[in-house]
Amino acid sequence: MSCGSITPRTTSTTAVVSCSTGDCCFNILQLPPEILAIIFSKSFGKPSFDQLLKFSTVCSQIRYLITNDWFLQKYYFSFFHNVIIWCRFSNELIAGGGIDFLHNSVKTNIIDDKGKTSMITWSTLPQIELNGFFDHAPCLKLSDNNTRIEKRYELNAADSFSLSFWFLAACRTDLDLPFMYIRFTNEESRLSSFLRINDENQLEFCVTRTTRWITLGQLQMNEWHHIALVFLPSSSETPTMKIYMNGNKTTREIRKLPIIGPFESLKIELRYVNGSFADLAVWSTVLSSIEVRAIYHQKTTINKVNVAKYILDNWNKE
Repeated sequence: MSCGSITPRTTSTTAVVSCSTGDCCFNILQLPPEILAIIFSKSFGKPSFDQLLKFSTVCSQIRYLITNDWFLQKYYFSFFHNVIIWCRFSNELIAGGGIDFLHNSVKTNIIDDKGKTSMITWSTLPQIELNGFFDHAPCLKLSDNNTRIEKRYELNAADSFSLSFWFLAACRTDLDLPFMYIRFTNEESRLSSFLRINDENQLEFCVTRTTRWITLGQLQMNEWHHIALVFLPSSSETPTMKIYMNGNKTTREIRKLPIIGPFESLKIELRYVNGSFADLAVWSTVLSSIEVRAIYHQKTTINKVNVAKYILDNWNKE
């Protein structure tokens, strides 16, 4: 590769690294941030992180660049910026004299939070446990199998989504019914999915117009489990849903979903369960498997998840 003369800008964050393969004649790490922004901007066809990993195997400077926390956070994992719904289950749920158990803590032009929450219960109201989620964050506890909480969010025609939440089952109910219901809709179609616990304490997942329940894994009672659903672009030829349980690398996939996006609304319903929910979030983008694993392994609220740190801590494992 032939390069002209470049006078690098020396800053406290740069480092002099030679390319051991001899295929680079200047130090990319000493380029100013403005140039890096152009190289890796989306408008110039930003390579995927997987592509960068491949590049790093033949050029030590690229490897040094992508193992920089600042670079990863700025150009690849602006994790919290694409969140459109975040149910923190905090004191924010008490507003206007009512109780909104699925209150959205995010203010964004992608979401119109005019949905209404309806709750039906015969005996016990859900409770907020301020430190119930890994002893440092709030969670929503349901102890009455007859309770149902639901909310509808208006979306502005978004096409791809990712949904993440934590769930702790206190015990299995006698009812063989879903405990969570998720539905994306527009004027032409709807995509409904369900989660339930079977009689062997296994977590199962189902999508409407599919023929069977998919077993995701074994549930341990009174332990937190992380679930993530990733909806790949519904406008593509093969719209696909990926389902993760506890950050597993082997995901379950449902291909060729019977849907036509983009979607205009989302409905979430919690029902018929004795257990707790924490940190329910929706992104207007497709989460990568690395991002899902970072959420699970760091076991904290999404505003504190550091994907770059997870990658750097697990570099040889990924």
